[in-house]
Amino acid sequence: MVLFTQFNHHSYREFADNNTLVSSLKNSFKKMKLIRCESNILIGKNVKFHDISGIHLSKGVTIGDNSIFYLEKDCKVKVGENSTFQGWNYIQGDHNSMINIGAGVAINFGTKIIGGNVSIGDDCMIAHDVSIVGIDHLINMDRPATYSDTKFGDIVIDESVWIGCRSVILKNVKIGHHAIIGAGSVVTKDVKPATIVAGNPAKIIKYLE
Repeated sequence: MVLFTQFNHHSYREFADNNTLVSSLKNSFKKMKLIRCESNILIGKNVKFHDISGIHLSKGVTIGDNSIFYLEKDCKVKVGENSTFQGWNYIQGDHNSMINIGAGVAINFGTKIIGGNVSIGDDCMIAHDVSIVGIDHLINMDRPATYSDTKFGDIVIDESVWIGCRSVILKNVKIGHHAIIGAGSVVTKDVKPATIVAGNPAKIIKYLE
């Protein structure tokens, strides 16, 4: 695990006119072989990474305080320009999986992305305490639950989707562009574009015009 206290909670953009310090910070990243990133990255306090050789952060990305990126070998994570993790976020990538977050995505406090292949389109709004879960456990009556096998799936969230607080998005689901997921929903099947869904399991409330 890597603790980014050595950067003293400073953003690259705070030192845009200080080429010496910017160069020093960039060199620190390169020497530690931690992350591939462009300019104007803001990393908050107590952000922790585990095996992040596959991460690419685009310019203008913000990762808020106390966030954790726990990535297994060969997991790839790409975050588009000007996307924001507000803080206390948890990102877990599995072996050979891909997590692709588009540009201008706003992910609020406490939201988690766990397992499987996850794609989030540009300009999505994801409220606090949302769980995007691309993994499931296969319960076998002959084995304890804690030793159960896991099964991974894909989650695709198209551009400009709004996901309400404490919603759960499960594996093998596609959410169409401009859809709205009501707070506290559990999404177990595909959601059509420009549709409002809510409930457990989530059902269609109305179509947007």
